[in-house]
Amino acid sequence: PSLRIIDSSRQAPLRELSSVASSVRRKGEPLVMVGPCMPSVVYYTQGPVAFFDVYKEAVQKVDISCAEGRLTSALILVDEQQINRVKPGTSKELGRSGGYVLLRRVTSQA
Repeated sequence: PSLRIIDSSRQAPLRELSSVASSVRRKGEPLVMVGPCMPSVVYYTQGPVAFFDVYKEAVQKVDISCAEGRLTSALILVDEQQINRVKPGTSKELGRSGGYVLLRRVTSQA
């Protein structure tokens, strides 16, 4: 029983931010997670999630897709240890919970 409580409290931030992501997600907007791979985010959002270990790799992939005209924005769920890699003014913070931050990265084409 105590393991269930511990796991539940560890997952709470992911559940909360997944709910926010689901409610603000625009049609065709991808959700990207940076940091430890947490498959539970797929379950909580009931949608596809791209996982990256490093913020820079995720942003490069998003920016290439934006430059090719395939998308204009992306939701990025960032492990708080990676948040210092986010350049100011490139993303809007949509939520913060536990050790995670939910951002929307919008290109200048949006």
